[in-house]
Amino acid sequence: MSDSLENIREFIEQYSEEDLKKAINGIPIDDLIEYWDQLASEEELRFFSLLNLDRKVDLINSLPSSSQETLVTDLSVEHKRVLLEEMEPDDLTDFMQAISPEVRDAVWKSLGDEAKQATLFLLKFDEDDAAGLMTPRYLALSSSLNVSQALGWVRKNAADVETVSYIYVVDQLKRLRGVVSLRHILTARDEDLIEDIMVKKVVTVREDTDQEEAARILETHDFVALPVVDDYNRLLGIITFDDVIDVIREEQTEDIYKMGAMGGGTGGNSGTQSATLIIRGLAMGELHFHDFGRVLVKEIAVAMVIGICMGALIVVRSVFLPPFIEMHEAITIGVALSFVIVFATLVGASAPLIINRMGMDPTVMAAPLMATLIDIAGLTVYFLTARLLLGLH
Repeated sequence: MSDSLENIREFIEQYSEEDLKKAINGIPIDDLIEYWDQLASEEELRFFSLLNLDRKVDLINSLPSSSQETLVTDLSVEHKRVLLEEMEPDDLTDFMQAISPEVRDAVWKSLGDEAKQATLFLLKFDEDDAAGLMTPRYLALSSSLNVSQALGWVRKNAADVETVSYIYVVDQLKRLRGVVSLRHILTARDEDLIEDIMVKKVVTVREDTDQEEAARILETHDFVALPVVDDYNRLLGIITFDDVIDVIREEQTEDIYKMGAMGGGTGGNSGTQSATLIIRGLAMGELHFHDFGRVLVKEIAVAMVIGICMGALIVVRSVFLPPFIEMHEAITIGVALSFVIVFATLVGASAPLIINRMGMDPTVMAAPLMATLIDIAGLTVYFLTARLLLGLH
């Protein structure tokens, strides 16, 4: 029997507690996330409790905020504290900002002083700025140390920082003076001073630099981390590449959503927007074919609201503004438009899921399929509505 969350859930009675823990910890985090939303609350808590601490952190960081909140709420105060203090400060800050005020208060009370201080420090900054992405866990030392002393410092503190790729050089006021890579330190002589081997021209970003610009700088220079400084060049923290990946994904998602709204017809717009959302969800692993029913119900409900509002607007505009058509004619147009929007949204939401299920690429197939169906449906719905409401033959 292969170890997957679905199999473990089905045959859970056949596992001993130790075997169950071993099986759960053998499942890749991505697989856990894919199936997680199908678990009942008590199942989530049980499986989560069996994970090793580092895997708990990986999972909680990857789940939607609603699932994060549910899990953390069900944990004891001590388990909350251990889990949340294991999180990187920037991840903990993001988590604190995403959860509801009630849960945030309980979480805050469970944190130790060090975690509270780090969180308060990061909460001072706008989440859309570079400082909102950074972590205060980095390696920094004095330029007066030699390589042997620096290596001792790195060994002593490496476990407490997010990355050891770069060691930053600061003065007594924490002003950034240089940077040296761990590789450079390892290949230097023990007696060499950090002052002599460090790079003095450091690429940095200011605390209020837009996060998209910070991501572009880090990507352009192919850095693992990027230091964030204030107006006095004091080192505040570092932005790591994993945080930048999240920003790039968010910005790409925003651009794709904007592209999805560029079409000129209302029905085509609705279908394209729905398809864009679904395709993005499939690509990111956030949606699967088993979500088909839930997705359709949600999309159709939204489409009906939009359709009714648009239809009503068309009726009012057609009757009271040029060309001042008759009420029954305006209602015909409004009703037809409403039905077209609902149909287009239905096609836009379902087509990518079905195409993906068939093993084909929805990004290639969805657009021409929708364009054809929506064009045909738009004319058909309009003429059928006109025939029924206006008595045309």
